[in-house]
Amino acid sequence: MTGSGEALAVSKDNMGQLKEELQKSMLQMKDFDKLKNQVEMTITQEGLRIELLETESGTFFDLGNSRPTEKGQELLDMLAEEIGKLPNKISIEGSTGLAFTEDVGDRFRAYDWQVIRIEGNNLKDIVQAINIAKESVERPTLIVSRTHIGFGSPNKQDSREAHGEPLGDAEVKLTKGAYGWPTDKTFYVPDESLEVFRAQVELGAQREAEWQQRFDAYAKEFPELAAEWKQWQSGELPEGWDSEIPDFKDAKPLATRNASGEVMNAIAKKLPSFIGGSADLAPSTMTHLKGYGDFEPDNYIGRNFHFGVREHAMGSICNGMAVGKTLIPFGATFLIFSDYQRPTIRLAALMEVQNIFVYTHDSIGLGEDGPTHQAIEQLPSLRTIPNLYVIRPADHTETAEAWRIAIKRKHGPTALALTRQKVPLIDRSERPVEIVGTLHFEAQNLYSQGPSRGFRLLQHALDRGFAGVPGM
Repeated sequence: MTGSGEALAVSKDNMGQLKEELQKSMLQMKDFDKLKNQVEMTITQEGLRIELLETESGTFFDLGNSRPTEKGQELLDMLAEEIGKLPNKISIEGSTGLAFTEDVGDRFRAYDWQVIRIEGNNLKDIVQAINIAKESVERPTLIVSRTHIGFGSPNKQDSREAHGEPLGDAEVKLTKGAYGWPTDKTFYVPDESLEVFRAQVELGAQREAEWQQRFDAYAKEFPELAAEWKQWQSGELPEGWDSEIPDFKDAKPLATRNASGEVMNAIAKKLPSFIGGSADLAPSTMTHLKGYGDFEPDNYIGRNFHFGVREHAMGSICNGMAVGKTLIPFGATFLIFSDYQRPTIRLAALMEVQNIFVYTHDSIGLGEDGPTHQAIEQLPSLRTIPNLYVIRPADHTETAEAWRIAIKRKHGPTALALTRQKVPLIDRSERPVEIVGTLHFEAQNLYSQGPSRGFRLLQHALDRGFAGVPGM
């Protein structure tokens, strides 16, 4: 880059030179906050013109509020294709430009992320970008990888046909030819690739042995912490984890959301792996873990997450935490907003992870919020999801038992539906030894238990005078 500020008109004649110059600078974009200048792109009647300015971090492009002419847009698309600025632009119906024009990289840069743009079919670019990302310790990195759908296909690369249709035998042979692979072999793995993969077996064993040596040294110096880590990794609950859960004996009427909050804080004292938060509703869902701080960039030991008004993201993040089987995460919001989480709930059930979905405000009695917040169809629809336990406790005692079930259940998500209104403590002095909550819990999961099992439970409840049990 000369830094002269001279505007260069883009054409097919100088595209190769421009591409080479721009690509050199694009992989230098480490510190966007240190940019001294912003490269200006202006669209004129003559076409696209780009002013190349030398900066400390490389080259950055921004159309600003400019509107391209038809010729300018054509040149802009050509440039974007060449330097890999835009992500894959093909959808099932055609170009993504039909419905989506957002520059995701710019959006994440506005979040103060480091953004690196690369050619996604170039292995050297990928490795270099990952190494740059590893160097960023103060903020996350987004790598925008421009790829080509149907890469190598002479007739279908970068087409909507490559998105949703098979290439076909003839095109597959042409594509293999473009790769330099044998065209008469199927499921072909080159010897070079096989050698790399086979080497990983020995390399993996070596790295595991090195890790074990370091952990053994750590365990020798910090035996108690090492023992706690092993327990977390095993998924076993520490002895007495539920010893401080209140029994609510002779308790006054209490909303089950409040009872849940008491139970959660009792569990948190004994179970350090129990963490979570809410979608900006901790005061309403009673899910704040008292005395454990907030999880923030400068406080990774905090156990309260502030997800903001992002129910879907909250569910996804908690799923991610649960996949490792070390942490027991929970996310809380109103029952009506479970609709926003439906994909993450289904994925939790499919992945068999222990994600606890805490839902409050489970009825139509919501005060000033009105019909938009009234949960009508949410509860029965949640109950139809396979491998999702849905528990709607009727009082304080059942709330405590519901949490015991959720914490013990390791191979699937649990959803708790809790009240905003106060409910009386059920008098169990003249009831059977089995608590109503257990019966209610089993009966409402007819989908997984089977119709005959569900019928027997329901008939048992009616015979014992439990016709008033909620949800039955």
